[in-house]
Amino acid sequence: MHRMTKPRGRPPKPTAVHRLQGTFLPVRHKARALAEPPVSGDIPDDPPDWLTHHAQAVWRAVVPYLVKGSIGGGDLHLMASYCDQAATHQRAIMAQAKIDGASETPFLAKGREGQVIASPYIAIIRRSALAMSQLGSELGIGPT
Repeated sequence: MHRMTKPRGRPPKPTAVHRLQGTFLPVRHKARALAEPPVSGDIPDDPPDWLTHHAQAVWRAVVPYLVKGSIGGGDLHLMASYCDQAATHQRAIMAQAKIDGASETPFLAKGREGQVIASPYIAIIRRSALAMSQLGSELGIGPT
């Protein structure tokens, strides 16, 4: 019995991104370009109404940087999840900064009984950053 394994590493960059960056090599990327499903529609410039105001602001900031032809209308919920995580990340950072203020013990908070605990915002910041990285990779959003 053959067990399927999860692919390691970052998923391959879409050929549309290679073309945009001028790194498309027909010898290397032509077969992958033919195997990629065609992109249907585009991500709209206006965010869905059901996103929070913070996530809608992220949407408007990110859409101009999306690579046309690499993601489409079918990726709407993936894009919405990315924007939601980015908004959560920003709000958690702002909330943590408010707690830290002039505190001598940054990244710490007071528990229910007054004891010092690690701030719950740190875990939210970490989780949202990881989710943004994973979703951004799927959307072609990243340092490259």
